[in-house]
Amino acid sequence: MTEKVKKINITNQKNLKICALIDNLERLGHLSHSLNQEYSEKLQNYDYITDIIPCGRYIRWIYKKTMSLNSGGFVTSDNGYSVTVICNDKKCITINKKKGLFFLKLNNSDYIKQALFKSSFL
Repeated sequence: MTEKVKKINITNQKNLKICALIDNLERLGHLSHSLNQEYSEKLQNYDYITDIIPCGRYIRWIYKKTMSLNSGGFVTSDNGYSVTVICNDKKCITINKKKGLFFLKLNNSDYIKQALFKSSFL
């Protein structure tokens, strides 16, 4: 029971971080209110990431130019400047990190790390 509560709390913290980012995009005039709500719902259980993305992890991204949310894919490499992803349609694409906002799908180990990190500061 407590594991579920911790998982929900961590998910809520991550969702608040993403919602704040998306709200800022709306405030700056890059997103409409309806897209704001849609993206917030679709990016639940994801974390906004700016660091190197580990290979094998599932990501989604928003193209900064069009502000469109991509369906995502699995990371095959990240050199710090660009990310190579295998998409759901088996296409391999490379995305410049300056041209997108990247969101990493959270897994169970991410929830455990967050819980340990949070408990170490209590």
